[in-house]
Amino acid sequence: MSDDFQSKKALEFFESTFALSDQLKQDLSMSINPSIILVVGPARSGKSTLCNILLIPKLCPEKEIFLTDEGNTPVTMEIHYAIIKLSDLLRIHNLDIGSYIDSDLFIFDCEGIDSLGKVTESLRKAIFTFLQISTVNIFVSKNIDRSNIYDLKSFFSLPQLIGGSQPLSKGSAIVLTDNGVPGNPSEDEYEEKRRQNDEKELDKVLAHLEQSQMNFSRNNISFFAQPKWAKEKHYFESINDLIRFIVNITSIRVQIPGSNLIQIFEKCIPGIS
Repeated sequence: MSDDFQSKKALEFFESTFALSDQLKQDLSMSINPSIILVVGPARSGKSTLCNILLIPKLCPEKEIFLTDEGNTPVTMEIHYAIIKLSDLLRIHNLDIGSYIDSDLFIFDCEGIDSLGKVTESLRKAIFTFLQISTVNIFVSKNIDRSNIYDLKSFFSLPQLIGGSQPLSKGSAIVLTDNGVPGNPSEDEYEEKRRQNDEKELDKVLAHLEQSQMNFSRNNISFFAQPKWAKEKHYFESINDLIRFIVNITSIRVQIPGSNLIQIFEKCIPGIS
């Protein structure tokens, strides 16, 4: 199944605006229950790696669905996407969730929102437009500090440009890559300490959002400090927790056909541009 995945170009860019690619329009139109999983964050933070891990749960697979790079030049100079059924995602990760509503997951790997230049200006506007129709927004970073705090604020505030109607309700997750658990816990207590640390960090985020008068709660936001790859078992346990969060959000939201999402996206373009 995983060998059949391929990333596709999501957008066409013109002189001063952008539009959904014909392929994405076709794919969305064919889906009666699509869920857009938007993966954003600073350049070289691990966004493409996370997208690849969701589709192929292996460290360093022979084939990458989304191009990754550890150098100094961003490689995601477009917005690409791949599609997987939620039921297939659970199967390849060996997750038994119980009852859930199946959905077509459109996983979008976006360029770093901190990138500069006129070429990427339209890309950033396109990301903000996708934030209006997304189901789950995932902010990926290696740390949270003064260098990206404004990107993080935009991540939480921009999806609310369209008033919070129930059909467009969504979830947000923060993923810190190569992070792990402070205090060097033992193997037996690692998972308990990891989840406790995630809850502690989430409390900090929720407190900050409350001060900013943003309407988020534990029902629609989560935090994941992923262990380093050297702790492969615990790394994938963190990935599994992220998938469970995605399942929760996709199951409680009102289903919107892909053709309707296309209409909403196109109506948002003039205002954001």
